Amino acid sequence: MQFDGRSGGEGDAEGVQGAGAAAVNTPSIVSDDELMALEKRESLIVLQDAVWSVSSAKHGNGVMCLLDGSHNTFWQSDGVVPHVISIDFALLKPVAAVALYLDCAEDNSYTPRRMRVQAGTHNGDMADVATVTVDDPQGWVLIRMQAEAETPSSWNTPAAHSDDAKADIENDMPLDNADFEEFIQDGVWCTRVRVIVEENRQEGRDCHVRGLRVLGHIKQSLFTTASFTQNLHLR
Repeated sequence: MQFDGRSGGEGDAEGVQGAGAAAVNTPSIVSDDELMALEKRESLIVLQDAVWSVSSAKHGNGVMCLLDGSHNTFWQSDGVVPHVISIDFALLKPVAAVALYLDCAEDNSYTPRRMRVQAGTHNGDMADVATVTVDDPQGWVLIRMQAEAETPSSWNTPAAHSDDAKADIENDMPLDNADFEEFIQDGVWCTRVRVIVEENRQEGRDCHVRGLRVLGHIKQSLFTTASFTQNLHLR
């Protein structure tokens, strides 16, 4: 079953598929106050306007338990691993991190241990962007996205291998502009995020997740950045 976080509808669960190798990620485990301080320090906000769904759920412990803001409620899967949480945005979003609230003291063998995060725009281009293993977590497990560096593609036409073409490529250096450095933040631009629970503590079958936040950077207008205003003067 698939449980829709917006409409409450049910449907067939989608298969998990990914492309590329996941980046090995060492997550931070932080408290509520520490997460709020980090969000403020790094200008992070919870990304909204999404449809949330899960691969399965026990009655009374559905997808809305991930979003109600309480650590006393939890989503509980109902099946064999892997268990999947899917978040679908209406528009492209710059996802910087995913935070899951886990509590091994309360949940014991229901606590996720190994997780994988995928991002993309549709089923055909989902790629692994992080994989983590956590032992005995109590708090928010902060998983940062690892965007792949874009490199110029190689051209197969003969003209592309000429001396002039090579010189043009070598001279095509990135812009060195402090304004753009502040405007462009780290993150993975996507419309779909999947959190895949691959293994639980003590080889548990089902999992408990007591909260999930998808975080993105606040986008600041280029004309209001610190670098721009510092260089602004009357002529």
